[in-house]
Amino acid sequence: LFTVKMSDDFEDAVALSKNISLNIENELKQMHTVAPDDTNAVRVYNTLEEAKKILLENDPFTNGKTIFELVFRCADNGNTEAEALLGLLYLNAIGTIKNDDLAFKYIDKAANKESANSQYNLGRMFKYGVGCDLDFDAAIKWFKKATENGNQRAAYSLGYMYFKGLGIPQDYKKAVYWFEQSDDYMAQHYLGLSYYLGYGVEQNEDKALEILLTNPISNSETLVTYIENNKKEKIEKGVRQVIEENDSNSCLL
Repeated sequence: LFTVKMSDDFEDAVALSKNISLNIENELKQMHTVAPDDTNAVRVYNTLEEAKKILLENDPFTNGKTIFELVFRCADNGNTEAEALLGLLYLNAIGTIKNDDLAFKYIDKAANKESANSQYNLGRMFKYGVGCDLDFDAAIKWFKKATENGNQRAAYSLGYMYFKGLGIPQDYKKAVYWFEQSDDYMAQHYLGLSYYLGYGVEQNEDKALEILLTNPISNSETLVTYIENNKKEKIEKGVRQVIEENDSNSCLL
């Protein structure tokens, strides 16, 4: 979850900006729903439930300050999910002033407690040097941890780094491997693109279309249109060549 200017490319930026609210909502929905036993844990549980209630009833950006205050109290008590969310609130200046250092602090805490979303977000922070020094090795490390814990976006990020050669030698085969491990829409888009271009796999236009036609994002729709138009042009060119050859042969007769 990052602001538009931190995205991998323009298309990724659009996808990320549209998903900011959704990702925050998912973070809250994933918080523990089973009431704990001890008194302090009960208080934290009730506070998180209140934050979730506000989120479900209203847009998080409208009630950012209230959500921030509730989540901050829970994170201060060491709740992993709250730490993960608090880092995102600091990162995106929701309910508080933007603070990359504090965002890194809380996301790092949650990541080290096996929060898959935070491991992915931490990887992106290292990838771009947000709240920390730029460190591609650390980014790869955390993306792999997040992938092992089921974060689909992290697998895509690994594939993207190999596809572009960001901090590591460009390797299309490894890129395809990671794209295949993810059902993230951008991962599927790049997988389809790889098949179309023959990057890391044998070129297969039909396979590319099979993947892209079932991928519901504008990037893939645009690429499908390009492929189909290009295919039509190739067919028309082939037909014209046949006609020209036939005309030429007729003259010889």
